Amino acid sequence: MQSLHNRLQIVESQIAQIFAGGFRVPTALASVSSDNFPFLHNDRTILAVGSSGSSVTISLDDVAALWLEHLDFPRSCPVEVNASYAPTSSLPPPPVRLEPCPTDLAVHDEPAFTVMIPPFNIYYPTSTSQAAVTPPLVALLPSASNTRSRITAAIEETMKMRPCFNMRVFRARAENMFAWAKDEDGRSAAGANASNSNPKADLARSIFFPTSCSLPQVAPAPRPTPTLSFFAFVSAAYALGVLICKENETASNVDVQKASTGPKNPRLEDNRTVHSQKAATWNKFSASGLFALSRQSMAAFELAHTYDLDSVVTYLMQILYLLHDSRPRVAHIIYPLLGKVINIAHMMGLSTDPDEFPGKYNLFEAEQRRRVWWDIYYYDV
Repeated sequence: MQSLHNRLQIVESQIAQIFAGGFRVPTALASVSSDNFPFLHNDRTILAVGSSGSSVTISLDDVAALWLEHLDFPRSCPVEVNASYAPTSSLPPPPVRLEPCPTDLAVHDEPAFTVMIPPFNIYYPTSTSQAAVTPPLVALLPSASNTRSRITAAIEETMKMRPCFNMRVFRARAENMFAWAKDEDGRSAAGANASNSNPKADLARSIFFPTSCSLPQVAPAPRPTPTLSFFAFVSAAYALGVLICKENETASNVDVQKASTGPKNPRLEDNRTVHSQKAATWNKFSASGLFALSRQSMAAFELAHTYDLDSVVTYLMQILYLLHDSRPRVAHIIYPLLGKVINIAHMMGLSTDPDEFPGKYNLFEAEQRRRVWWDIYYYDV
């Protein structure tokens, strides 16, 4: 890979000279020695080693010729220019962008991801010293039920090819987490009202409105507290869902714009207005912010908790989000993140089939462990 990188640098420098000074590469480059190249180069050869241990040495001249034959040079370049040609202008050559600039890419209109990152003390409620899920933390996620339904539908459509978790169970657990946060807020509000109550009013209420004859009220059973790893899982999944919903709305807007180029139709005008309103609705959700929230949650989780299956699936969803970020190249963070997931999976024993441990896992847990492991195997390959 390093040798290939060196050769690509040679080709890039050649392109820079072509665009800067009009230098024309001779067509019979294969017969020219590397010492006669009019640019700086490294004349080391490529060494390719096969699985059997045999090696094949390829000269630099052949590699450069193969690359330069497939370059589409602009027609404004002269047909043949001497190799000793130097540009007459004293101005420095214009820089050549060798990689796509992020500003040239189509970025969705959304709030800055820093808006979604809360202070770190939000993970530490007053009743415990370990990081945990709190109602203000859940409030950072999309709150409207119809919005969550659309996001979940987009996730389900995407995960059909990668079924590493059960969507029905995920949807039920996510809704329970939002219900738990709502109950906790109501309990906190009730506690605040009880602390501000008037003792005389309570005495008069007990005298004039006795409750001895009424049936005792049974308090509802408290919902289980969601784990921080599952919150990070939901954040990463929602980041992917928001990203897909925005891409679908963008594609719909393009179709509407193409249809509007023809004769005017009142029905098309109404559709165009509806699609614009939908796109404006999704602009207030930040996919990158939800992804950053998921990463921050996992950082807090790793400080005080051991890894579980939700944490592994969270990392897989983060990798899947990075592969859908609409960029022309793979994000560099994917490689160390995938290596981390592989090591965690080996540490948790996911590489061993659950049937080797009879009675330890139920049918659902065994199947989920298998799916998570083979999903990790897929990304590793």
